[in-house]
Amino acid sequence: MAPRYGSIVMLKYPTVSGAPVLMTVKRDDGEVIPLGAEVLDAKGNNLSMVGQGGRIFLRGLESKGELMVKWGEGSGQRCQIDYQLPVKSDKDQSFTKVDSTCRAVLDKPAIAQR
Repeated sequence: MAPRYGSIVMLKYPTVSGAPVLMTVKRDDGEVIPLGAEVLDAKGNNLSMVGQGGRIFLRGLESKGELMVKWGEGSGQRCQIDYQLPVKSDKDQSFTKVDSTCRAVLDKPAIAQR
């Protein structure tokens, strides 16, 4: 059965709850993280994307942990964020602001076989 014109249909979507965090991230080598890069948790689940100016909006983070930022499959196209959220946030803010550094993750060089 299809909904008729003017009817309202209730849909259930899975959502992530928790305190909102706006993380501003800079790479340790001074390069800019590409806009739209994927942000993954420690288990490889996609959490968000990098916005303009290296900003990442996240919700439901643990108080501390690791995130992976990835913008390609090659060596040097990902970096890792070790973060720790402040214990007490400002009550006037609607979200927590955190500045973090993203350390480059490089593949191990291959050893030539003779």
